[in-house]
Amino acid sequence: MVSITTSKLMSYDIQIKYKAIKNLKISINQQGDIIVTSPKYYSEDKILEIVNQKKTWIDKQRSRLNCSTKYVYNVKALNHDDEVYFLGKPHSVVLVKSQNNLVLDRDSNLVFYLNESVINNSLFKQELLLSFLKDRADIIFNNFVAKYLKITSQDIERVSIKKMKTRWGSCNYIKRNINLNLDLITRNVEAIEYVILHEIAHLTHPNHSKEFYNYIAKYMPEWKKFESMLK
Repeated sequence: MVSITTSKLMSYDIQIKYKAIKNLKISINQQGDIIVTSPKYYSEDKILEIVNQKKTWIDKQRSRLNCSTKYVYNVKALNHDDEVYFLGKPHSVVLVKSQNNLVLDRDSNLVFYLNESVINNSLFKQELLLSFLKDRADIIFNNFVAKYLKITSQDIERVSIKKMKTRWGSCNYIKRNINLNLDLITRNVEAIEYVILHEIAHLTHPNHSKEFYNYIAKYMPEWKKFESMLK
């Protein structure tokens, strides 16, 4: 049984879910609301106190969420002249009637070649765009992974590209696996390279110590500039 209540803290909407668990968990949904999963014995005042203590982290996550909304590609109708971000730049949607269904990038346009029967089907166009972005991410990300593995003399077992809610990437330094957020394909090439080097650096430094950032700076002196492109 899960008990759910709602509350407010400053400008935040908070949804509290009571469960039979030991530790309180805080997350943020796509609308920027705070979701708290709490042990049953915590009072609402106690929960709000803990949430308030996490204000800096919450503000950072909400700011990142707000910043990233212009890059969202799966909520658009994808009509003619709509804009979609690809590799850090806005691309205008161009719809062209065709026997085949595919998307190609041409200059600053994403050209949708569509059968007349689906040219007004938003869901189909979203799925087609997602397929295009996944294909391009697979090529671009893996090329950069290979580049930085070579210059750092590292090796890994696997690269996974998938949608991630709160991270641009992650690294399991024990299994030597790297995960990359598909949404990176909407960001600048330099930002993509930074995230990939960041995760490769974790193979040697599984932390965010001074040595970790010195390691990154050795191969990417302007890493702070590229990191700021993700905010």
